[in-house]
Amino acid sequence: MSKKKGGFAELLFKTIMPKVYGIGAAVVIVGALFKILHLTGADQMLMIGLLTEAVIFFLSAFEPPHQEPDWSKVYPELAEDYEAPAVHARISNKGSITQQLDASLEKAKIGPELLDSLGKGLTNLADNAKKMANLSDAAVATNDYASNVKKASTQLVEMNKSYDIAIKAVSSMSEA
Repeated sequence: MSKKKGGFAELLFKTIMPKVYGIGAAVVIVGALFKILHLTGADQMLMIGLLTEAVIFFLSAFEPPHQEPDWSKVYPELAEDYEAPAVHARISNKGSITQQLDASLEKAKIGPELLDSLGKGLTNLADNAKKMANLSDAAVATNDYASNVKKASTQLVEMNKSYDIAIKAVSSMSEA
């Protein structure tokens, strides 16, 4: 006797159906491409592909539901009867957590002066960030000024052309 789990249903839904999904989708996509490019055979390809997809969706309605793994084996906190361990104020014989933290800070030579310097540095960073916002406003104003100068320049060129035409008209009138 075979020791395979699931038998035909597993073979159908785990092995055959994914391949049929892919083949049916590929035929639909190529048929759509043929249709877009107005090539021959597009109607037949779309018909075959879409019928294949319809059969696949029909058969997938009978697919057995997916079994959810027991996540409490990986994350014991998810178990219904889980009780969190009590947090102890003391860790071994070294004193309380705050005493251990103070000792660690002393070993690392992190004192009030260093923390004060860190606070000042963060304040300076915030101030500089605000100033950078003002710089971006100045850049926008500079861009506006440059575009206005360009417009004025083109208008001066047009005005010079108009004066030139007017001067020629007055000269020809005076010659007449």
